[in-house]
Amino acid sequence: MWRSSMFKVQTTIVDPNFIVVFGQWGEENVDCWVVNVYAPCSHELKKHLWGKCKTMGGGVVKWKWSWRRRLLVWEQQLLNTLINFINGTKFNISNEDKWSWIAAPERVYTVSSAYKVLRNDIIFASNVIFRWIWTSIAPTKVSAFAWRVILNRIPTKDNLFRRGVLQATQLECGSCRNKEETTSHLFFECEVSFQLWMACFNWLGLNSVMHNCCVQNLEQFYGLRYCSVKYQNCWILIWLSVIWTIWLARNDLIFSSKITHASEMLNLVQLRSWRWLRARFPSFKYNFFSWSNSPGVCLP
Repeated sequence: MWRSSMFKVQTTIVDPNFIVVFGQWGEENVDCWVVNVYAPCSHELKKHLWGKCKTMGGGVVKWKWSWRRRLLVWEQQLLNTLINFINGTKFNISNEDKWSWIAAPERVYTVSSAYKVLRNDIIFASNVIFRWIWTSIAPTKVSAFAWRVILNRIPTKDNLFRRGVLQATQLECGSCRNKEETTSHLFFECEVSFQLWMACFNWLGLNSVMHNCCVQNLEQFYGLRYCSVKYQNCWILIWLSVIWTIWLARNDLIFSSKITHASEMLNLVQLRSWRWLRARFPSFKYNFFSWSNSPGVCLP
């Protein structure tokens, strides 16, 4: 026990297993003292620790991180960024703690600033391809999926292997059974996917080689457009439809053992893109026959 005239409690930290009391002893105001650490339900774990925070850890703050699994490379990079941010933060004991929203210049939270973060207008403002995706007229789930494809954050077999879900013997591409299923292989290098892209180019009246990098492939496809700026969002819609169709066909093969040929996938690309255009682009009045036979006429 302590007398209130001798000890002033500053703060307490309550945990399911322990309670830690910090306070100031006597007239000292430089160091904060650890007064008591005890387990409410276990007398055996009760401890009395008298010491100054300043002297603990040799005067150096050390962080001990505990994770349920081994961090991936990109997760470790995020952790390093967090640690650098924390270590670079200076505390002012004369001011009260307060919340600060770093996504807004005024450091005050607003719904609009949070929306911009979710839409990646701040994080990816310098990368125009993300604007192409998020401003397209495709369904939100399709745009979100394409965003994950570009960041290589979809559950392809190689990504599942890195997360410890699959074994090294389970990485074979289900369509061609020749190589491991990576993002670039699944969407651009696999024989079935390549046939679909070539069929789409033929449908659109284009003739071009194809990049196997997702970002470069989208940039290339955007540069091949022959429509006006007014219809550029519609043009990106076709690319999104191809990516989405390949992914759904891949899932049908894995989970339902259903084989979808490139010719069938082309029909699905045409149908999906036409439905999205009719539903989300008011000036698009063409029927499916016109769209599937003369897309250049429908996108002047």
